[in-house]
Amino acid sequence: MKMLALFLFLFAIKSKHLTTPHTVCDVQFSIENAGFEVNGTLNVIHAKINFDPDRLAASDVEIFLDPSSIDTGIDIRDKHLKRSDYFDVARFPKIRVQSIGFKKRSKHEITGEFSLTIKSITRQLVIPIKIKQLGSTVSYEATFDINRLDFTLGEESLTLDNIVRVTVSGEVDLNHN
Repeated sequence: MKMLALFLFLFAIKSKHLTTPHTVCDVQFSIENAGFEVNGTLNVIHAKINFDPDRLAASDVEIFLDPSSIDTGIDIRDKHLKRSDYFDVARFPKIRVQSIGFKKRSKHEITGEFSLTIKSITRQLVIPIKIKQLGSTVSYEATFDINRLDFTLGEESLTLDNIVRVTVSGEVDLNHN
């Protein structure tokens, strides 16, 4: 059960309550459990995305996720993932992602440095981001790994992988930032 609970971290975040107009933000995640790939969802409860690939120094991203919205398709697993040994949603009702800065790597790739806070534990991540611009719309996609044990999400396990693969994608309309 604890192994299954971890894949809650493999979430497809469906942005339902974004505060930045004309912005789409989806996060998909996966983790191996007993040899099977597991996926799930969490909801974005607030997002401020001020992103312009031509003005990276002025760009800023802040996203809050609701761990109590965990949905892996199995209710008993979802309830377990909300308990204190995983997300502890009673004490930690939000997950926060905050940009620190961005650097251009090439015409279609930048690197973003972010702080990720889960259960009051903050880790910094450097994430490569692919970008495409069509008119005033910028599409972005980033894939990175998180070690669940860095955030005390469950315990060491023989069947549940420690690494969660996360893919974030979306669009920003520059005319509305």
